Amino acid sequence: MDNNSKWEEVTLDKLGNLQRGKQTHKPENDPYLFENGNIPFVQVLCIDGKLFVNNVRKYYNKFGLRQSKLFSENTVCIVNHGIVAGTSILKKPSCLCTQLHGFNSFENVSDPKFVKYCFDFGKIKRLCQNISSAVSITKKLTLNRILKISFPNPPLDIQQKIGKILSTYDLLIENYEKQIDLLKNQRTKLFQRWFINHKFPNYIDTNPSNWKPTLLKDFVNFKAGPRLAGETKEHGLYPFFTCSKETQRINEYSFDQEALILSSAGELCVKYCVGKFDVMSQVYVLSLKHHYVYWLFEKINYLLPFFRKTSNSTTIPRLGVERFRNFKVSIPPNNLLNLFNKFAEPIQKQIDCLSKQVNKFQIIKNELIEWIYSQKLEIN
Repeated sequence: MDNNSKWEEVTLDKLGNLQRGKQTHKPENDPYLFENGNIPFVQVLCIDGKLFVNNVRKYYNKFGLRQSKLFSENTVCIVNHGIVAGTSILKKPSCLCTQLHGFNSFENVSDPKFVKYCFDFGKIKRLCQNISSAVSITKKLTLNRILKISFPNPPLDIQQKIGKILSTYDLLIENYEKQIDLLKNQRTKLFQRWFINHKFPNYIDTNPSNWKPTLLKDFVNFKAGPRLAGETKEHGLYPFFTCSKETQRINEYSFDQEALILSSAGELCVKYCVGKFDVMSQVYVLSLKHHYVYWLFEKINYLLPFFRKTSNSTTIPRLGVERFRNFKVSIPPNNLLNLFNKFAEPIQKQIDCLSKQVNKFQIIKNELIEWIYSQKLEIN
């Protein structure tokens, strides 16, 4: 086929094997399946749109593996439930939850990176969204439905070139995000040294036993978001915080301020934001004096593992917000907070600068995907 001609379109089963993740044991989160495990168990929360799966939190043991299925390296993981069609590629053999499909390219037929980026192409993404919500409120991208969608199928060498070009941007983004993580870790280590282990500078004359216990609700305003997760707009103008780890985009905003963003379900996490943004209904905007912002951000991050473990939910982690509002924290003295802020403020500025670079490369990559997959940009 001429590389410059219109690409043929085929269904995924012509490009590789497509199978749903497997979990047969009930309950699915039985500790018996995970004790001393070392086999990665990839869940929906691990699929954050990045090139590779990097944030696995649970590992099956041999009993977990027996009731599941091992997918090979370079499997494209595809979300089939909820916010469907999110994708990432396995770096190592792993088991998948039932809310994920695994796609394995046929040798000399398709390239896994090319297929992964197909799902980031606006046309394919919209088709996945539409077909998955055709007969139910909850979106489900079943195997039968996904096999009704036609995917582009250029020659293999073109697929590989496209995968290499686009993954270069993802690797640049990953490099910047690693730098951001290093900066965050610096701030977290100082927080833990001073405010958890109480090894602060000798010239700070304070005794932690005298720090004032205060309910969070007494100095923090909690406000739930007004939006639904489905209001996400690809390449939107403003950050949109949902219950996923990855920040989405939206074209409207309800807030214009400095705040901490706390998700109460799914990927329980806290984020820092300043400027215009919006949040979904299960996410809370925490407003407080700037003096306390960086300290409380680290404090909440420190507390979240405790709240995850004590969550009443047996499936999706949930944060009891009323219980959280009534949680007591001991507020350090102003001189120690001021010193911490002198360290934390420049770090946040560096994080903001690097984050702008990440957003820039993300925009370039997204535009390239649209131009390449619609064949408006020729790849030779």
